[in-house]
Amino acid sequence: MAEQIAPQVRVPRFPKPITTVVVLLLIIAAAGGGLAIGYRMQSDVAASIQQAQTPVETTALVESKAYSLPPIVGTVGAINSFDYATTINPAVVTRLGVAPGEAVKSGSLLVSINDSPVFALRLAIRPWRDLAVGDRGTDIASLNDELNALGLRKGAASDTYNDATRDAVQKMFKQAKLDAPGTPAGASLPLANIAVLPQGDYIVKSSVARGSAAGEGPVVHAVQAASQVVTVLDVVHAQSARAGSKVDLTMSGGAHLGAGSIARVGEFRAGDPKASGLDAQSGYPATITFDKQPEASLAGDEQVQITFPSDTAAQSSVPTIAIHQAGNRTWVVVKQDGKKTNVDVKPEWQQGGWTGVAAGSNLSPGTVIVLSGAVNDNH
Repeated sequence: MAEQIAPQVRVPRFPKPITTVVVLLLIIAAAGGGLAIGYRMQSDVAASIQQAQTPVETTALVESKAYSLPPIVGTVGAINSFDYATTINPAVVTRLGVAPGEAVKSGSLLVSINDSPVFALRLAIRPWRDLAVGDRGTDIASLNDELNALGLRKGAASDTYNDATRDAVQKMFKQAKLDAPGTPAGASLPLANIAVLPQGDYIVKSSVARGSAAGEGPVVHAVQAASQVVTVLDVVHAQSARAGSKVDLTMSGGAHLGAGSIARVGEFRAGDPKASGLDAQSGYPATITFDKQPEASLAGDEQVQITFPSDTAAQSSVPTIAIHQAGNRTWVVVKQDGKKTNVDVKPEWQQGGWTGVAAGSNLSPGTVIVLSGAVNDNH
């Protein structure tokens, strides 16, 4: 019989004790290192988050900034007017000696009514009668003085209508291409031929058209030529625009009038709520005179734009982003000796990212102000 072979059984081999300990130690070390690395990474992330949440403080200095005063509006100052009317009925305007927009000159033809000329004459004494050769009086003395001033009369001052007066009257009519009254020519000057012109320069604003009948109103309406502009300055302008300051003047329609000078700045006044125009504005009334009489014809109450030079003013200023507002309060955060304090300010202008603050804001150039990262909660 064949011999049977018993099956072999494989006995498992167990690691040696030393090897097992080493492997366990390596596993523990790896786990501990992972925990340490994880903790360190978590700490770095937390620190980054904390740093990101902490605002970075940014500061700036208060500076004295030059700025341009914004243009303001004024009006040609209140001035006198001159009106010529006639009581003749009917009265037809047959000739206009001075057109609207032109200046009325003493000794020149103003208008003709029913072919009867009327001359403007600047007389100190208004005539009360028709004048003729041989007449005497203060009205004739005034006429002679004006004719002498105009260069029409040659002779000494006199209160008599004499030959020198007659020759002057004839010249005055001849300049207007008219025949002088009287025999010989110029021997008389009827009262109807005279319109007494007040002192000052006058510009015709309106007149009855040639060929039209004059009504109850003036045949010719003239106003005194502009010599000054009046305006009301606000606090910002009044702080910098002193007497003698130069300005540029432009009509509301765009015509350039030239340079002017501030003649005076008055005390503060409250506006009248019932009034209109400049009278309704609160501020400092100011008068501006023309450095040279403008060529453009101006009359009372016409609007004029007043432009100030760019370097007119300088003021303590802060970056606009430094200003905080809440309710009716406006302030900046000032930093001094490590302490932050809210300081109330009154903004007055903004230009180029800067805001000018009123003089009473207790901020001087060099003061450190906080722009961001340190909003003071002590409002």
